Amino acid sequence: MVASNKRGSALILSMFFVMIFAAIAIAFSQMASNSIETAHNQQKGGKALNGALSGLEFVKYWLNGISVPGSVLSSNRLSYIAAKLDDKFTDAGATGVERSWDGSVLRIGRVNTDSAGTEGFSVAVRQLIEDGNDIIQADITGQSDAATRTIRVVYRFQKRGHSAFDFGIATKGPLSMLGSVSVTGSVAAVDASVYIESLDVAQALYMKGNALISGDVSIANASGYAKLEGSPSIGGITGEGAQSHVYKGVPVADFPTPVTEPFEAYCTTTITSDAQAKSSTTWSNVKIAANSNPTFNAQTTINGIMFIETPNVVTFGGGVTIRGMIVGDGQFTSAQAPADQKLVFQGNVTSYPINTLPNTSEYADVREETGTFIVAPGFSVELNGDFASGLNGTIAANGVKMQGNAGGEILGSIINYSNQLMGLAGSTDLFFNRSGTDKNPAGFMPTMLVVYDPQSYDEISLGE
Repeated sequence: MVASNKRGSALILSMFFVMIFAAIAIAFSQMASNSIETAHNQQKGGKALNGALSGLEFVKYWLNGISVPGSVLSSNRLSYIAAKLDDKFTDAGATGVERSWDGSVLRIGRVNTDSAGTEGFSVAVRQLIEDGNDIIQADITGQSDAATRTIRVVYRFQKRGHSAFDFGIATKGPLSMLGSVSVTGSVAAVDASVYIESLDVAQALYMKGNALISGDVSIANASGYAKLEGSPSIGGITGEGAQSHVYKGVPVADFPTPVTEPFEAYCTTTITSDAQAKSSTTWSNVKIAANSNPTFNAQTTINGIMFIETPNVVTFGGGVTIRGMIVGDGQFTSAQAPADQKLVFQGNVTSYPINTLPNTSEYADVREETGTFIVAPGFSVELNGDFASGLNGTIAANGVKMQGNAGGEILGSIINYSNQLMGLAGSTDLFFNRSGTDKNPAGFMPTMLVVYDPQSYDEISLGE
């Protein structure tokens, strides 16, 4: 009887341990199953994040190089970007990329990243205001089956400098330098460099006599060349050795687009004839009506903005003082200005920056239009006299001619939009000094580059 009880107890204990081991096995099985599921979900989440990262590279690639003209209203910048993206996709033959623009959100995708179509990404782009500035916010969502991950990045608008301003002289046409003409600068390699486009004329540069360029010469025409006669010097080397500082086939420079219309609003007085121009020795914020053809004689002072309508030949005689900016309203083309659209400087002309005007209500806004002496699309500029105090800023026109003793320190660049010959002759001595220049000169359309901000990267969604 005792042996029978022991056998029964052993059976019960055996069954108990079997149940415990079975429960443990089931628990381990569930844990393994959960671990496999967790690993599977993590794998899908990782693939979704990788999809979002692929989408980020996609966005960076297609937005790269897009710029927005300054003429586009701030509120319309994303609309402009959407149109440019559409053009880029079309030009690249990326017709299969789904995209839509509803006036507020630009959507791209979904773009599949696998052949089965279970993985991919989509993009939603919005224009927002951050700290008072426009930004472009892109939410890039990667997907793998039901798992999603979203990355948020920001693009900012950054003013792009026009490459033509990187040179002391930038001309679309060829350049001729005769006599003792010199182009020097505060920093020779930067301020005294010369850019010549000359796409239609192989002889891009002609230097004769003791002409000197202390910086380098860059010629866009790959077939272009410099002809040197006498003892010219380029980059500190005289004679044929100077050719080592002439670079051909360089990228075409970005010339700034002049914007002159807004300056007319500053003008409070209008001159309609030469006789009226001589009726006073001081003019402030003045407009020159078409066909007035005035001459400003000695002891005349011009303050603020002088806005010149076309056609007009305006002459500045010796002894004239200009404390401000001259603006012409001609057409912006690459043609040489007609003979009846010309600005002529004779004798000793004194020029001062516009921000040296009195700090009065009359000049409160005008004083902010800094960095430019002449912006006159459609006009040619002839400088024949001395500029004892230098030229107070950038000169931009459709034809530039300097001769005699013209020149002095130039606080900016000379921009020639004309594809015809630009001539420097005589004892012209140009000393370029652009130090301290930290913004675009007044009178030119800014360009806003769309720039990725890597510090904005944020993984905003990490769940299912």
